Amino acid sequence: CSFTVTVGFAASNIYTWTGALNSQWSNNQNWIPCGKPGLGDSAIIPAAGNNPISSSNDSIGTLIVQAGGNLTISDSFFVASTLNNSGTLNHTGANVIQIGGDFNNAGTFLTGAPVVFTGSGQQNLSGNFTGTNALGTVLILNPDSLVLGDDVQLNLLILAGGLLDLNGNELEIMNNSPASINLISGYI
Repeated sequence: CSFTVTVGFAASNIYTWTGALNSQWSNNQNWIPCGKPGLGDSAIIPAAGNNPISSSNDSIGTLIVQAGGNLTISDSFFVASTLNNSGTLNHTGANVIQIGGDFNNAGTFLTGAPVVFTGSGQQNLSGNFTGTNALGTVLILNPDSLVLGDDVQLNLLILAGGLLDLNGNELEIMNNSPASINLISGYI
């Protein structure tokens, strides 16, 4: 690996997973260009022999899991902008996935951990979030809005600000407990 230092305006980099060495997200040699992507960068996960495993509270700008791609997350994970999943995204840990932008799921999304929407402008949740892709706990901290693009199933909704806009779609709370919807502030 070699590194280039740029002084002045720094544009985000696009990193593509190769899994050339192993499955460790944090290993620089598993990425092109060489180096682990960070908060201002985009990461693309294509189909690869060694599927990436993020196990160290990682942060990324944009995450794209392509069809055939497979990402396992076993700790907290922060996506500052958009998360597009057309492959398999498997969150095996109990820690949260935070999303600051839109979340589009055209693939398989498996989680029991909370998904937290932390953006400051309108965020969109679209794609398949029903059946095996149903969400566990959803916490909305966005002071603006989270807009559903499709039907969503979940177990627990905590709205701590802003608007949850169903946009003509169905929101199914699969847990029958009265505590399954917690409206701290904001509205549906």
